[in-house]
Amino acid sequence: FSSRGPGQFVPQILKPDIIAPGVNVLAAWTAVSSPSGLTQDPRKSEFNIISGTSMSCPHVSGIAALLRGQHRDWSPAAIRSALMTTASILDNVGLPISDEASGKFTSPFDVGAGHVIPEKAMDPGLVYDIQPRDYVDFLCALNYSLPSIHVITRTPSFCHPIANANSLNYPSFSAFLNLSQEEGLVSTFNRTLINVGPSPYVTYNATVWPPRGVRLIVNPPVLTFTSLGERLAFTLTVSGRRLPTFLPEDSHAFGFLVWADSYGHVVRSPIAITWQQ
Repeated sequence: FSSRGPGQFVPQILKPDIIAPGVNVLAAWTAVSSPSGLTQDPRKSEFNIISGTSMSCPHVSGIAALLRGQHRDWSPAAIRSALMTTASILDNVGLPISDEASGKFTSPFDVGAGHVIPEKAMDPGLVYDIQPRDYVDFLCALNYSLPSIHVITRTPSFCHPIANANSLNYPSFSAFLNLSQEEGLVSTFNRTLINVGPSPYVTYNATVWPPRGVRLIVNPPVLTFTSLGERLAFTLTVSGRRLPTFLPEDSHAFGFLVWADSYGHVVRSPIAITWQQ
């Protein structure tokens, strides 16, 4: 329905985040309006069959409340990370989720990280967390003025001179490759993962699924945690030399980064690559 990407105001953040049940949902209904919404319809009902983002939003809100009850020390960003990195990109018959409007397979601009799975989100293994200071640095990197940032934070803030929009610790990646550069096109992301269990001693290995014409490098490719709550950093580098011949100008391609351990945790992040002049 709505919330399709790419993001128009902040394209450095891949949107949407996730999708959730939103088609033909039995939902509470107000007696102020008829089930059809037509003024000539005199019927009243306490329930109605509704479709749209208005249905998927309460599903995700309820799941977030469950996660908050289970993990009371998690921030909103950690909860979002758990929802996103455990979501599924397959439908209920094991095929890639398709777009009802076009009939084609969806991309992260349609479904984000995928369809939310509450049970897996309860135990994501790793989370990408974001602190208030990180949001300030992100706004600084977007060239927001300090007075504008103060309107949001309500506290005095300052900008780090090396603030980078790619460094917001988001569980997805939106890379831009500038075609005006004559040499290799590169976009680099710095991220940090937190071990949220169940085991304090665990090793995660990185696997990348790059689109054609793009190289994805993770450094380091292996993260070994020795305690719960431990934070380990890595860098993702997205590179390409020119616009792939199979893509028109100002177009997009998509890939994935997956961190997996031996306990069955799969921490998956979508990657969107945009070629632009």
